[in-house]
Amino acid sequence: MYLLEVAQRAAHIGYSETNIVTGIWQSSPMLDEIYGIDRFYIRHFENWVNLIHPDDREQLLNILAEVKKDGTPFRAQYRVIRYKDGQCCWVEAWGSIEYENSRPVRFICTVMDITERKLTEIELDQYRRSLEAQVAERTKALDQSNKRLAAALEVAEAASMAKSDFLANMSHEIRTPMNAIIGMTGLLEQEAMDPGQREKLKRITAAGDHLLALIEDILDLSRIEASKVVLYPSIFRPRDLVAQCINLLSDTINDKGLRVECHIEPGVPGVLLGDVARIKQILINFGSNAVKFTERGFIQFSVFEISNNGESALVRFEVEDTGIGIDREVIDRIFLAFEQADSSTTRRYGGTGLGLAICKRLAKLMGGEVGAESTLGLGSKFWFTARLELANELDASEGGESMLQPVADLSTVDFNGARILLVEDNSTNQEITKDVLEKAGFCVDLSDSGRDALERIKLGSYELILMDTQMPGMDGIECARQIRKMPGCFEVPIIALTANAYEHNRLNCLAAGMNDFIAKPVKVSILNEKIKHWLAQSNQKPPIPKPQPVLPSPQDNQPVDHEIERFLDKLEELLETKDSAAFRIIRSDSALLASALGSRENEIRRLIESFEYVKALEALRSLRASTRQDT
Repeated sequence: MYLLEVAQRAAHIGYSETNIVTGIWQSSPMLDEIYGIDRFYIRHFENWVNLIHPDDREQLLNILAEVKKDGTPFRAQYRVIRYKDGQCCWVEAWGSIEYENSRPVRFICTVMDITERKLTEIELDQYRRSLEAQVAERTKALDQSNKRLAAALEVAEAASMAKSDFLANMSHEIRTPMNAIIGMTGLLEQEAMDPGQREKLKRITAAGDHLLALIEDILDLSRIEASKVVLYPSIFRPRDLVAQCINLLSDTINDKGLRVECHIEPGVPGVLLGDVARIKQILINFGSNAVKFTERGFIQFSVFEISNNGESALVRFEVEDTGIGIDREVIDRIFLAFEQADSSTTRRYGGTGLGLAICKRLAKLMGGEVGAESTLGLGSKFWFTARLELANELDASEGGESMLQPVADLSTVDFNGARILLVEDNSTNQEITKDVLEKAGFCVDLSDSGRDALERIKLGSYELILMDTQMPGMDGIECARQIRKMPGCFEVPIIALTANAYEHNRLNCLAAGMNDFIAKPVKVSILNEKIKHWLAQSNQKPPIPKPQPVLPSPQDNQPVDHEIERFLDKLEELLETKDSAAFRIIRSDSALLASALGSRENEIRRLIESFEYVKALEALRSLRASTRQDT
C-alpha cells in the first residue's frame, strides 16, 4: 500500500470511489491534495460538483449521465477550483461503474493532475495562434505587395506595348514619306546627267538608307522588350544562307578590296529549320561591323555544329575579321544597348550601338547565345549559336530564304507594255511608283482603294497587281483575299507594297493569297526585278490588251469548265515541282477551288497545308481520273 501511494504521488495521480445510491465518495491522499481538501471535508456528490470549474460543469455532468445510463467507461479533461486556496488546476479523469447482481453500486474514478502539461499546451496554442496571425498578416501584406507589383508590371507592360505600338506606327509613318524621298531620288539619279548631281543624289539615298536602318534597330529593340517578336521557321541550307549574306555585303567588301572566305564544317547538316530572317539579321550585322572596322585583310564566315540530338542541332555561326579589334576591358559591354567600344563623341565610326544588343536577344530567342573574341589591332571574331531543327533534304525546295528564285533568263523576255494595276491611296507614292514603272516600259492603271481595285479588275485584265496593304476602308490584305475569289484571278501575281516590314506582315500577305512582299521605301531595282520575275513566272505574254467593259451576268461568279481545267493543270504542275505557290492557292476560299476539287477539297487542302506534295499530287490525279471516267 505504501509503494502504491508513493507511485501515485510521483505521478500526481489520485482515485475516488463514489456510492451511486448515497452519493458519498472516498478519496486517496493524492486526490485530496489535487482537490485541496482535508479529512474534514464532507465528501458528498454535490460538494464534488462545487469543486468543478463553472464553465466545465455542464459538459462533465452530461458525460456522467451517459456513463450511468449505458455503463460505458469515460475519459475527460476538466478544471478544478481547489478548495483551500481557490487556484484552478487541470485534471484528466478515467472512470467506470462497478456492478453487483447486475446493479450499479459504485463509481471508480482515477484523476491525474495535468496542470503543467495543459498550461504548456495552452501556451503553445497561444504561440501557434500568434504565429498564424503573424503569418496571416504577412501573407496579407505579401498579397497586397504582389497585387501592387502585378499592377505595376501590368502598367509597365502596357507602357512597353504602347511604346512598341507607337514606334511601329512611327516607323510606318516615317517609311511612307521616305518612300517618296528615296523613290524621287532614284528617278532623279536616272535623269541626272551631271556627275556632281548624281553623286549628291547617291549621298541622299545613302542618308535615307542609314535613317531607315536606325528606325529598324530602335523598332526591333522595342518589339523584343515588349515580347512581341515571334520566330517564323522555314527550311534553308546553311551554305546558301551564308552565301546570300556575303552577296548582300559584296559591294562594300569589294570597294575596300577585302578578301572573303567561307568555311562550312563538314558535320553541319545540309538542311535546317529556323527563322532565316533573324539568322540573316545577326550574320549581316556581324558582317557589316566586320567590313566597317576592317581596312585590309580578310573576313571569314564560318558555320559549325556543336551538338546534335537527332531532332535538332546547336549550330554556331562565326564572322572573323582582321580589323582594328576591341579592347578586352570593354568587349563585355558591347552587347548592351547603346554601348560601343568607343563611346566618345569624336569616334571615327558611327552607329547607335543597338545592333549587337538586338543580336544578343535574338540569339536567346533561338535558344542560343552570343559572344566575341578580339585582340586590339589584330582583329575580332563574333559568334552566335542557335538551336535549329533538322529538316529533310527533299523538303529543301520549300525553304523560305529566298522568294525570288530565277525561273527564266529575264533578259530574253519582253515585258514592254505589260498591264499593271497599282493600288495605293497615297497620291505622292502613286505618282512616283507610276513614273518608275512607266519608265521601265509597263502600262499602269491607278486605284486608290481596295473596293475601287475590285471594280477595275472586274472590268479589265491585268498581268500583275501592286497592292498597298494599309488603306482606308478595305485594306490590301482583304482586297487580295477577294481577288483570289474572283473567277480567272487565282494566278494573277499580287505583290504587296507596305511600310510594315516585319516577317509576320509578309506571312499575312502570303496567307491572303499574295505572291511577294516589298517593304517601303521601295528601291527601283528591286521593284523592277520582282515585277519581271513574277510576270515571267505567270507565263503571260505581254502586252495583253485591256478588254472593253462588260456588264457581269448572274452566272459570271460561277467557274466554267475551262477555268476549272486550267486551275487543275496549274495545281498539278505546282505539286510536281513542289512549288510553294500551291500552298498559297489552296489557302484561298474561292468558288473555283471548291468547284475544282469537289468532295476531296478538304483532303487535298490538308495534304498541301502539311507540305505533303507527293500525296497531294496522287490524290489530285486520282480525282481527275475519276472525273474523266464519269464524263
